[in-house]
Amino acid sequence: MNGHSYDLVIVGAGSGNMLPAEEFAGWRIALAESSRFGGTCLNRGCIPSKTLVHTADVAQEVRHAGRFEVRAKWAGADWPAIRDRVFGRIDPLHERAVAYRRTHGADVFLGEARFTAPKVLQVGDDEIRAERFVLAAGSRPSIRSSTAWPRCPIPPPTR
Repeated sequence: MNGHSYDLVIVGAGSGNMLPAEEFAGWRIALAESSRFGGTCLNRGCIPSKTLVHTADVAQEVRHAGRFEVRAKWAGADWPAIRDRVFGRIDPLHERAVAYRRTHGADVFLGEARFTAPKVLQVGDDEIRAERFVLAAGSRPSIRSSTAWPRCPIPPPTR
């Protein structure tokens, strides 16, 4: 196991990636991310959705351009090309963000982070210690195993 010590560890590189700034100059900072920098919003939520909606809006405007005395003809959409355009712009941002953080003094750990003790986090084979942690990992619902339910004050979900 590789051991590391930091002043600040940020878990989650969606909105958490915005935190390291000049105010932390001189601090040893690490970011831990289990997936892709940018989080859900950038990679599969807000940004690609809005880009696809805008594309659909443009297609709709072409179909109804005659209302404005504009002669435009709807000839269809190349959805695979549209998808490739959208994600061709988004997908490279992860590697750029990782490289940016590393060249600006932060260590980046890619993998699932778990607390193993107070002020100790494990990511893969790395043990990360810090005085301060920011948890910006978002969340996902999960159903616990039945052995956990006796210790929980709420009843298990019904199916």
